[in-house]
Amino acid sequence: MARRGRPPVPDVLTPREWEVLELLRRGHSNPEIAVRLGISRDGVKYHVSEILSKLGLSSREEAAAWAAAARRPVWRRMRELAGLPLLRIAPVSAAKAIGSVALAAVAVGMALFAFLVLSRDEGDDAFSLFPGLYVLDTSTGAYTQLLDTRYESNFVFAGTLDWSPDGQQLLFGGGQRGGLLVMDADGRNPRRIGDFRGPATWLPNGMIEGEGVLIDSRSGRTTPAPVPEGPRISDATWTLDRRAVAFNRWWTYEDVPPPGGRSATPREGAIGAVFVAEPGSGSERVLIDVRARAMAWSPDGRRLSLVREADGPPAEAFVELFEGGARVASLPAGATSVRSLQWSPDGGRIAFVGPNQEIRLVDLGSGASQRVAQGSNPQWSPDGRKLLMVREGKLWQVEVSSGNATLLVDAPLPMVTSAKWSPDGGFVAFHASAVERAVYVIRRDGGDERYLVPGTAPVWSPDGSRIAFQYGSDVFGGVGNLYSMKPDTSDIRFLAPLWTTDVAPGPCGGGATFDWSPDSKKVAYSSYARGGYEVRIAGLDGGDEFVANGSVPRWSPDGLSIGFNSRMPDREYPGCASEVFDIRTRQRHIAAPREALPSWSPDGRFMVTMEVGSGPDPYRLPRRIVVRLVDDGSEALSMSDSYGLTWSPDARYVAYYDIQTPGYVIRSVGGGDKERRLPGQVMYPSMAWSPDSRTLAYTVAEEQEKLAIHLVDVDSPAPPRRLTTGASPSWSPDSKQIVFSR
Repeated sequence: MARRGRPPVPDVLTPREWEVLELLRRGHSNPEIAVRLGISRDGVKYHVSEILSKLGLSSREEAAAWAAAARRPVWRRMRELAGLPLLRIAPVSAAKAIGSVALAAVAVGMALFAFLVLSRDEGDDAFSLFPGLYVLDTSTGAYTQLLDTRYESNFVFAGTLDWSPDGQQLLFGGGQRGGLLVMDADGRNPRRIGDFRGPATWLPNGMIEGEGVLIDSRSGRTTPAPVPEGPRISDATWTLDRRAVAFNRWWTYEDVPPPGGRSATPREGAIGAVFVAEPGSGSERVLIDVRARAMAWSPDGRRLSLVREADGPPAEAFVELFEGGARVASLPAGATSVRSLQWSPDGGRIAFVGPNQEIRLVDLGSGASQRVAQGSNPQWSPDGRKLLMVREGKLWQVEVSSGNATLLVDAPLPMVTSAKWSPDGGFVAFHASAVERAVYVIRRDGGDERYLVPGTAPVWSPDGSRIAFQYGSDVFGGVGNLYSMKPDTSDIRFLAPLWTTDVAPGPCGGGATFDWSPDSKKVAYSSYARGGYEVRIAGLDGGDEFVANGSVPRWSPDGLSIGFNSRMPDREYPGCASEVFDIRTRQRHIAAPREALPSWSPDGRFMVTMEVGSGPDPYRLPRRIVVRLVDDGSEALSMSDSYGLTWSPDARYVAYYDIQTPGYVIRSVGGGDKERRLPGQVMYPSMAWSPDSRTLAYTVAEEQEKLAIHLVDVDSPAPPRRLTTGASPSWSPDSKQIVFSR
C-alpha cells in the first residue's frame, strides 16, 4: 500500500515546526500562534509536542531558550550588550533600556569591536528587514518586527496600517487576498477579523470601519456602516466626528438618470459627482458635478480638499478646497498624478505628492506652495513639525521648517511602503512589503532549506561569491530591478533596472534577462529603454556600459564576447539575427541570420541558436535548435521542434525542451547519441546543470499550477526525485546547494 501523508522533511524540524518554534521564542501563547498561522489550537499543541520530542526538551520555556540561542549567536548578544547600533533592531519595550546600556558600555564596546565584527556566525541572518509589520521607537531609532509576513501571503500586500485612537492597538492587513489583524502595540494578542479586503481605519470610538461595515475590534462582530445608498458609491470619506461623509456617486449609460432632476450629459466613460451627506439629518447635496480623488476633510470637519478627475485629455491637477458647500480655493498641484492629500494637524496646510514624487506643502492662509522633499506617502507628525515619507523604499523623516531629511530605516531592498505615527508621536509603525515570491537555498540532498530574501530568478555567480536576483516584479515579466548579494545575504547591491514590454513580441523581440560574466565581476543584461531593448554591462562597482540594441545577452566562456538577439528588416515583417559583440575591439557581427537566443558550448567551440520563422507569427512550428561551429559557422547538430538547449559543463550532454512531444530531453553528445526523456508536466521550462555535470535540476508543474524542482542523475538509471516546490534553480559552484525562487 502506498504511504500517504506529508513527505519526509530532511531537517530536524518541519517548516511549520520552525514557524511555531519562532513564535514560541517570541513568547506567544498557543491561541496567539493559532491565530498567526491560521491553524487550530489542537494543531499548535501537536506541533509543540513534536518540537519538544525532536529536540529532547521538556517545556515550552526550554524550547524558547533553545530557539533564542540558535537565532542569537554570541557575537550578536555581545553587540547588543555593548550597545553598538549595528543592526538597529530591538524590542520596543526595551528600547530605552538598551540606550542606557549603550552609554554605560562604551568602553567595553570599543574594546570588543574587532571581535564582534570578525566573529560573525554563518547561521545569522544578514538580511535583517524581512517582509512584515514593524514598530520604530522615535527616541532611539530601534525597531522591532511585530509580524513576519514571509509565510503569510494574505499580508504581503497589505492595504491598511493604522493605530487605534489610544495608541494601544494596531490594525493591519486588508490586502489583495483579504484578512485583517488587530494586535496590541507590542505585537501580542493578535486577532484575525474575517476576509476583509481594502483599506480600513479606526474610528474615534474604537470601532473599525471599511468596505461599508463597522467592526468591533474586540469581538470581530460586523454591522453595516451608515453609507448613503445609490448607484456605484465609492471613496466614502468621513469627518472625524462622523457627522458628514463625502463620496463619489457615478452612473453609466445603462443606469437610471441621477436623482435630483440633474441630466446626465452623454460622454465616454462614467458620469459622476461628488456628494456630501449628513446621515443623521438625512440631508444630501451635490458638491461638484464631476468625480474626484484624494478627498480629505480638515481636522475640524469644516473643509474638504480634493482633486477633481479631468474631463477629456489629461490636464494640470488642482487641489480644490470647499467650505460650506462652496469652493473657496483652487490651488495648482502641477500634475495629474496627485493621489493623496494630507491635512496638517492644525488644519493650516496640506501636503501632497506632485510630479516626479515631489512632496509639496500648500499654506491655506497665503496660498503659497513649497517643495519640501522628494518621496511619497507623506504623513504628518501629531505636532505638525515633521513629515514621514518613503523614498526609494526607505523610511525618512523631514523637518517641515527646514526641509532637512533624516533616514530612519535603511532597508537593504526598497521594501518600506507605508508608515504611520502613533497618536503621541513616540513610535512609528511601518510596513515592509515585498514581492510575493522569494529566493530560497537548499542542499542537493533536500536538507537545510532556508528563506534568503524576497525576489525571483536567482543565479549564482561562477565563482560562488555572489547571487544575482530580480526584485520588484514577477519572474516572468514586468518591471523590476537586478540586485546581487553574498550567499549569506549581506552586501546587497543594486546592479541594473529590468524593464519589459509587449511592444516587440516573439522570440527575437526582446526580454529582460541577465547573465554573469565568467570572472563574476559583471553582468550583461537587457532591458527596455528609449523605444527598444538594449544590451548593457553592469559592474559590481556600479558602472554601466551600453553594448548594442538587442536582448537576451550571453557571455562566451572566455569572457571576450557577448552573443545577443537583434532584429533585422525583412521586407514586410521583422526578422531575427544572432549577433556577437567583441569586448576587445568593440565590434559586432551577425553570426546567424534568422536565428535567435545565441549561447555557447562550455568549451566555446560551438554556438547554439534557435531557428525561427519570419512573418506575422515567428513562433510557428516547426522550430529547430541549431548547433554551429564558431570557426566556420557550419552546422554540427540540430534538434527539431525544440528550444532551451543547455550544455552540461563537461560538454557530454545537452538538455532541451521538446515541443512536439512536450517534455525535457537529455541527449548525449557523441558516444552513441543516447536520449533520455524526463517525466512530468511542464508549465514554464527551466533547467540547470550541476557544475560537476552529474545532475540536472528542472521544474515540472504540479496541481494548482504549482511548480516543483526535480533532480535526475544523468549517469544513473534511478528515476528523478522531487527536491522541493519552486522554480528557476541555480547551482552553487561546488554542486552542493541550489538557490531557487518560490
